Amino acid sequence: MNFFYNIKDALSHSSSHKFFISYRQVFFPIFLDFKGSDKWIVFTPGACSRDRPMPVFQRSSYSKEVDYNVISLFDPGLLVNESLTNAWFCGTPARYHADYISSLLKKFFNKQGVKNENILVFGTSAGGLPALKIAQRLPGSTVWAGNIQTIAFKHSAFPKMIPVLYPNKSHDDCVNDHLGRFDAREMLGNYRLIYFQNKSDKFHFRNHYLPFKSWCEHERPDYDVHFYEYDHPESGHGSVGKKQEIEIIHQILSKSGVENSWSTRC
Repeated sequence: MNFFYNIKDALSHSSSHKFFISYRQVFFPIFLDFKGSDKWIVFTPGACSRDRPMPVFQRSSYSKEVDYNVISLFDPGLLVNESLTNAWFCGTPARYHADYISSLLKKFFNKQGVKNENILVFGTSAGGLPALKIAQRLPGSTVWAGNIQTIAFKHSAFPKMIPVLYPNKSHDDCVNDHLGRFDAREMLGNYRLIYFQNKSDKFHFRNHYLPFKSWCEHERPDYDVHFYEYDHPESGHGSVGKKQEIEIIHQILSKSGVENSWSTRC
């Protein structure tokens, strides 16, 4: 994998490849497949299995099934220690990785003349929070969130992450000092959020989806969020299926509306 200092230079080198961006002393692994489309999908990763060599670019295979340009990201925090599977692009106390990659993407899309309304940021599980952070920098864009952690510090991976990325900080200090990195309610912006939740994923349904939905309905009625629920015991916290996800991706980017037979808008 080659190293570059911005995504534009990486695109000039090749329209389809994997590479690292060096930015503010952080190396960001990126998969890019540019097809000349005016529309883009940015995939942010969920939990990463350590059974495969890193980095892993989740859903990058979807690029073969769509005509849109694709970027798939990998959380650089997971390169720090092999014990980590989730880090939410939270970075370290001095370096907030989600903020850095948001800045890199914003600069790239601006230089390419991409309209934000033609950008879909797709994040499931641990990819939800970085997806929201990226969309904050891209007003008018759309976020697909699937079974995400809206409050990272309620997840079992959070205490495992602290001693690696936030050494010498307690759980409470980490949350209090960096709440904006770990709570979806701190990441609102002028973007559209389409939130899918499997009711069979009971932990995320109860601890992440329902509290966030209630907060949006009572505290932020002007937030452009659309909730969809489905009940699929076979997939649980995992993907509802490649076919179903690609169908929704096409609907979002073609602006034809979100319609399917497997979920219900709530």
